[in-house]
Amino acid sequence: VGGDFYDFIDLGEHRQGIVIGDVAGRGIAAALYLARLISDFRAAAARASSPLEALDRLNRQLMLRATRGLFVTMTYLVLETETGELCYATGGHLPILRRSGSTHNVEALYGDQGLPLGIEKNSQLADRKIHLAPGDTLLLVTDGVVEALGPDRDEFKMDRLMEVFRQRDCGAGQLVEDIFEEIGRTALTPPEDDLTVLALTWTPLLEGVPK
Repeated sequence: VGGDFYDFIDLGEHRQGIVIGDVAGRGIAAALYLARLISDFRAAAARASSPLEALDRLNRQLMLRATRGLFVTMTYLVLETETGELCYATGGHLPILRRSGSTHNVEALYGDQGLPLGIEKNSQLADRKIHLAPGDTLLLVTDGVVEALGPDRDEFKMDRLMEVFRQRDCGAGQLVEDIFEEIGRTALTPPEDDLTVLALTWTPLLEGVPK
């Protein structure tokens, strides 16, 4: 009955879709809302030409069956795996974090956050585009990560997450493990909310085929 979700969608022609989101609320109602949402999102993403269009289509579907107190925050990215071009749209979700492969500098990609989906017909979304450099790593999380509470009820917070991200000189898989380990050392067990962490590193191979 969790509310967090993520998915990877093969869009063909060297295009990869990545989505992360969090449904408000808990329990059976939120879980049923999430199950239908994932199906609707996959259908919207398959027909959309951009992240903005996909989230806008989904928002219209959610508004047709709007339920009081239920909505979703989401970030949807489409990566051109050959060129490193990244297009993304965000509906009320936490920012994407980007770490430079050359300098290890970490920045938060806020862009136009828009409203969570399922609240208003006009979700105020917008597309943003950036180009990844070889070795750049992206980090996406849900609010359960930055709001994880320690014994003194202090939150993990975004600044701390960014510092862990900056310090870890490792691949995407190890980074995810390190973040969960850091939260586990300092936060309450079990956590009070779902924890979802996604990381990806863009690295073109020598023969020009990205991984």
